[in-house]
Amino acid sequence: MRRTTMSRGKTSLALMFVFIPLFFLALAVAENSQAQAQGIWPWTSYRLVEESDLGPLSLRDLEIMRNEIYARKGWIFARADLNGYFNSQPWYRPGGPPWDRERVNRMAEASLSPLERQNISRISSYERFRRGGR
Repeated sequence: MRRTTMSRGKTSLALMFVFIPLFFLALAVAENSQAQAQGIWPWTSYRLVEESDLGPLSLRDLEIMRNEIYARKGWIFARADLNGYFNSQPWYRPGGPPWDRERVNRMAEASLSPLERQNISRISSYERFRRGGR
């Protein structure tokens, strides 16, 4: 009887050594998933942007929304304000070094889905409309 109890204790201890690290790994993955939410408007990569999505946003927010789509592809921004904004985001990963920006951005552009291209176009059109041009 005593041997069974010790055996159970060892089994429980062994299970703890397996499940506790797995628990923390799951937490790390969940936290990483949160960081990987990839922006304020991650849905712009999988849902069509509607005018009702754009109407309440400021011109700056529209610009960020449009550029988030590029940023998710690793786009390297030439403008200091956009570069600073996206570099401060935990999910943003430039697609290469700054000196290779042209090549990286060509690759990022090529990786855009048709829906993402359509959303970029819709957001750009709405930005022009809001600025007073058509």
